[in-house]
Amino acid sequence: MSTQLSRVFLALAVVLTAWFVRDQAYILLQERPLWQYEDETGTPFLLSNALAAGVLMIGWWAVWRTSVHWTAARVGLTILAAAGAMAAAWLVVLGNDALLGGDIHSVHPRDLGGDCAAAVWIGATAYLWPGGPTRHIARLPCPRCGYDLRGLHEARCPECGTQYTLDGLLAAQAAVELRPHGDAKGHVGED
Repeated sequence: MSTQLSRVFLALAVVLTAWFVRDQAYILLQERPLWQYEDETGTPFLLSNALAAGVLMIGWWAVWRTSVHWTAARVGLTILAAAGAMAAAWLVVLGNDALLGGDIHSVHPRDLGGDCAAAVWIGATAYLWPGGPTRHIARLPCPRCGYDLRGLHEARCPECGTQYTLDGLLAAQAAVELRPHGDAKGHVGED
């Protein structure tokens, strides 16, 4: 099984774990409250959803952190995505409560709010965390025939059979980019 596929299964397990934590935390908070709540269901729902969101965000980061090329901007945007996910959940809960006439005892809006936070978080990270270091190479053509060599496990062109070192490929690519009139296949050879 590939590393990427393993991460997908682990990410699914994180989502299921967050849902489980939300439901169990809600049951525990209703059965054995640590303090008196102003309302019967609102506070346990908010606390259980906040706990589940924390489990989801930390677990999601733990699964995918090594596959992301982290920069200061990406860290900042990830923090904003976490805040945005929580804000989306609050808006859904408050909007549904307002639509239901202020019935704060309704279970479904709060479940929907937690699910909305999860969807916003997963969507935001899918957009913000797409690339590792390999995505920065736009194209890596074979200097002899122009075949795209990205993703190969050895520095040998499967099209023409020519072998290269990585340094040689990168030097050839730099030479093509510097040439004012390189041919369409990226040949570096004679004119």
